[in-house]
Amino acid sequence: MPSIIAVKNSKKSISERIQGIIKCFYGIGYIFSKFVLSPASIKFKTTRDRAIVVHSNVLSLK
Repeated sequence: MPSIIAVKNSKKSISERIQGIIKCFYGIGYIFSKFVLSPASIKFKTTRDRAIVVHSNVLSLK
C-alpha cells in the first residue's frame, strides 16, 4: 500500500526533496553571510539570487 502512494506522488516528492535541499543551502548561506566578511557575503548573495531565479524558472516550466 505505501509503495502505491509513493508511485502516485513521485513527482511531488522529488520537487519537495529539491526544495528541502535548497532551503538547507539557504540556511548555510544565511549563516555564512552573518559570519563571513562583507565582500564574500555580497558575492554569495548574488549567486544566491541567481539560484532563486533559476529555481523559479524551473517551477514555471511545470
